[in-house]
Amino acid sequence: MLATLVDKPFDSAEWVYETKWDGFRLIAEAKRGSVRLFSRNGIEVTARYPAIAQALRAVTEPCVIDGELVALDAKGRSRFQLLQNALRDEGTRLQYCVFDLLFLGGKDVRGKPLLERKRLLKQVLPSTSLLRYSEHIREKGIALFLLYNRSSVEDV
Repeated sequence: MLATLVDKPFDSAEWVYETKWDGFRLIAEAKRGSVRLFSRNGIEVTARYPAIAQALRAVTEPCVIDGELVALDAKGRSRFQLLQNALRDEGTRLQYCVFDLLFLGGKDVRGKPLLERKRLLKQVLPSTSLLRYSEHIREKGIALFLLYNRSSVEDV
């Protein structure tokens, strides 16, 4: 699912809020030591990001993961400009920020509640600096916005 555009931040008990990463969508298909990476348009991009594919080979359960490929600046913030240059600059710090699990063990889990899928994702995700579980917060969208933007809601 793509991010929902709204006029200003809000709180809601029915919503889960996540970081909007400044990168591009990447779907990973991992099974028995084999990994394939796809753009949002279904184009295979595995060969472009071998380190990310290698990190995902440690996933022990066959699965399909949804996330955002980002390039990090010196302060650890995602920057799209850096990502655009990543293929030319081997020193770029790439990270795959994962936020959803679509298939697990050959079964479609998209019908399960998001928080259950995120819990399962956290369980199958190997621990490596190249992969990052994208945390979420429930109900408090305004607080999350202020944390990341360092401005007031009225400024929006």
